[in-house]
Amino acid sequence: MSAFRIRSIFVILTPVCVFLLYCFSFKFYPDQSKFIAHTFKHAISNEINRRIVLERKEKFDKWIVVTSVFQPSKQLRILAQIPGWRLVVVGDRKTPSNWSLPGCDYLSLNTQKHLGFSLAFHLPLGSYARKNIGYLYAILNGAKFIYETDDDNSPEDNLNGFVLTPSMSGLMFVGNNVFNPYTHFGQSTLWPRGYPLSHIGKKQNRQYK
Repeated sequence: MSAFRIRSIFVILTPVCVFLLYCFSFKFYPDQSKFIAHTFKHAISNEINRRIVLERKEKFDKWIVVTSVFQPSKQLRILAQIPGWRLVVVGDRKTPSNWSLPGCDYLSLNTQKHLGFSLAFHLPLGSYARKNIGYLYAILNGAKFIYETDDDNSPEDNLNGFVLTPSMSGLMFVGNNVFNPYTHFGQSTLWPRGYPLSHIGKKQNRQYK
């Protein structure tokens, strides 16, 4: 049985057990009924709070998404202070438990579990893939533009050169296979993150439309 299913069963049975305890106490121990009623109310409230999606009251349309396992770097401090942008940092297993940075939304592993995204229970720990939680969180909180970067990088122009127009011109690759865009610029020996290593060195189709 998966951990998620066990948690779901626990969520359902806990309030039921507390309610039965309350009824039993009220019948046989009237003096303790107020205490049990308070306990029941507190348990229900906690579970509801755990399942509420964490939405910010203040929304931002421009977000910076980063994942990090280190204390806030110089570059992250710069990112957190860029006017008009909001930084969200996604934590992981090795991220310090006391991680904190003003001007930043930090999502610890515990917070990620309670965001309401089922994806959080499927992403592996110690993986760059957990950054997807940051994208979902940004979109949930108003993102129309997302700047994705690493915790050891920061722009020199405060993202003033970021293209915010709804459309742009460019070339579209003609073909069905995976395409290495660096080949177009004469750098076929380089490849972007995620590019299949088995395709490195293979002849590329350079037809566009």
